Order: sequence, then C-alpha cells, then structure tokens
Amino acid sequence: MRKFLILWEGASISRRGERIEVSGSTTRTSIPVRYIESVVSFGSVSLSPSAMSLLVKNRVPVFFLTRFGRIKAVLWTSYLTSNNSNRLRQFRAHTSSPLKVAKKVVEMKVLSIEKHFNINLSELRAGIDRARDTAELLGIEGTASRLMFEKFSENIRGCGLSFG
Repeated sequence: MRKFLILWEGASISRRGERIEVSGSTTRTSIPVRYIESVVSFGSVSLSPSAMSLLVKNRVPVFFLTRFGRIKAVLWTSYLTSNNSNRLRQFRAHTSSPLKVAKKVVEMKVLSIEKHFNINLSELRAGIDRARDTAELLGIEGTASRLMFEKFSENIRGCGLSFG
C-alpha cells in the first residue's frame, strides 16, 4: 500500500474501472485503488463523484490541503485502520503546530530532490530548522524547486524539452 500524492495545481482525480486516474494539463497517471493507502492532494484538485465512491468503498481517505499544506478537508471512511489513526494524529499535529508540520513537508521535499537529482541541499535543510514562519519556508521550497528544475534541464538537454 502506498500514499498517492497529487502535487500539482489543477489536477483532476477520476475513476477508470478499479483504478484512480490523476490528470493535469500535460500529465496523466493511474494506479489500481488496491495499492492506495491514502490520497493527499495539494492546491486546487478536483475529485469526481465516481472516484470518491471508489475510494470510500475501498476505505481510502482523501486529504485536501492548500498548496501551502494547510488542511482544507478530509474525506473519511467509516472504517479507521491504524494508518488512518496516524492521519488523525497528523491532523491534530497540524492544527496545534502548523509551522512544525510545514517544516516537515518542506524537509521531505528537499530530501527527495537531493536523492533523485543528486544535489547537495544541506544549506537549505539547515534553513528549514531556522525558519520562523511559512514565508521563509516558501522561500526555501522555491529555491529547492528552482535548483531541481535547473538540474532537470541539464539532464534533458538535447532532447528538445526546456523549462524557462
């Protein structure tokens, strides 16, 4: 079982048989619902009624967050597993210390960028701990994203794609 993160603005979540499909303006992916532990969406994401029905039927909670990680809503099932209990604890942690939760989200993104793009972001990671508010965290996250896309552009140079 895996969490299914939707990290792009304007994505649509729909159903294709027993699969959950996520599509954006240029990207489309799908995964069998049986492999999804929970769905976590950031920003403006739409969920079709048939996808909602499939997720509820399979006891998969859906978390709707702002693009900055603040919880907007949770689609919950009547059956709570221990993993879902963890989501409740995470929700409580978010409401009691949102900066701490935001720091963790940014830290995980930065670590993922380091791992997948082989970039040393240790200075940014240190800045996460020192950040006093979400504006500072957004700056760190933005810098990490910029460095990631610069590295990505280097990696795809010569194949006709560009970011600019």
